[in-house]
Amino acid sequence: MGVAITTPLPAELQVRYWERKLRQEAVPEDPITALRGVHSTDKRVAIGNEIYFEINGGFGNSNERFHRCVMQKTLSLPPNEGSLTNPVGTEEDFRQKVFDIFATDYSKPVSLQEYGIEAKNKEAWQIFEEINPKVSLHTQEWEGKYCREALLERYSQLLTTAPHFLTQEFSPNIAVAGLSSRNWPVFSTNPATWTSRIGTALVTAGVGAQACATIRFIQEAELYASTRKVIEPVTVDGKEIYIVLLPSDQCKFLQDPILAGSLGTAWLQYSSISQMEKMMFPNAELRIGRCLICADPRFPTLTIGGTAGGYTLTPQYRLAGRDVWSDPRDLTLAGRQVGYLLGKAAIAKWVMEDYHWEYEYQQYKKFGGKGIFGTFGHVMVQWDYGPTNAVPNAGPPTAATRQQDSSMVLLFSSVPALT
Repeated sequence: MGVAITTPLPAELQVRYWERKLRQEAVPEDPITALRGVHSTDKRVAIGNEIYFEINGGFGNSNERFHRCVMQKTLSLPPNEGSLTNPVGTEEDFRQKVFDIFATDYSKPVSLQEYGIEAKNKEAWQIFEEINPKVSLHTQEWEGKYCREALLERYSQLLTTAPHFLTQEFSPNIAVAGLSSRNWPVFSTNPATWTSRIGTALVTAGVGAQACATIRFIQEAELYASTRKVIEPVTVDGKEIYIVLLPSDQCKFLQDPILAGSLGTAWLQYSSISQMEKMMFPNAELRIGRCLICADPRFPTLTIGGTAGGYTLTPQYRLAGRDVWSDPRDLTLAGRQVGYLLGKAAIAKWVMEDYHWEYEYQQYKKFGGKGIFGTFGHVMVQWDYGPTNAVPNAGPPTAATRQQDSSMVLLFSSVPALT
């Protein structure tokens, strides 16, 4: 006697299975936001061993929209020499320089639905449960953009809006691959002149392999940073190092064993990285001298415009997400790629009001929004004399007295296509 076989349920009665965990779209990793160190205090703070340092909280004045950090200058004037020299009246007074950090509002809201047929349609996929991680990732990507803007243009775009309306200007420390350090652009306090000088250097360097990353260029940048600009390195695992955020294209070009000027057969000797460095710095790939090279897939680009004597530069940054507007960078051969050499206290972030969630509802909470809000700002650390502590007999502080000894911008040609 055979075994009876049951009849399957009709398709319209079968329970459908929904995969409840959606696949998340991948985005390039951001190595720069992992460099942050936090100072949580209501007192004036000393800068620690951080490249990207954050100061939290207000400082006693509810109307305060900026915070001032202070650096004491070293003694510089000559000593008294000889047994007949009277030291009275030749005393050197301590002088200080300051830099200001600013904050303004940031928000990122998304829509949600609490009940109703539209909410039920999305319930099986747990769409709204993804709000927190999605917004957090978006905010991290945007903070990475703010950091790169501050390193390249002094202030993040956030601070060009109300209430500060600060004007961006390119870093005074520019190194151009393909040129000797003697031919790197000489800083001008006039923003238009300085921009044109950078453009002239880029045009002179040209495009192609000769203006891409090489061992010699990284070594020259390190030497310039440590001796000419006296950029202070950070200490990791007992070693003093600079962090070099190298565009990922340049990183692979530098490692190509068949290209002149690349690591080539010296790869094993140059690429020794400690376990501590690997843990602390995402995308760390190799070391050249004191420079720890970290691949940066979110590097900015510069587009050259204008003509000789009046060049313009348009920076573009990798934005959040993967939509058509997320990557406006100039990745053509004409575009220039931006990297950074980072020392101690390169980026400052003042958090006047930390991130928090807020909600907006309508129609008896059927429709609503959830968003993250904060008040903060990112700036490049540049020191200057205060009005009451100016250089003797030199009047008030000017752009010429600014001191930027924490980072350098490294500019490269786009990597040529492999043949």
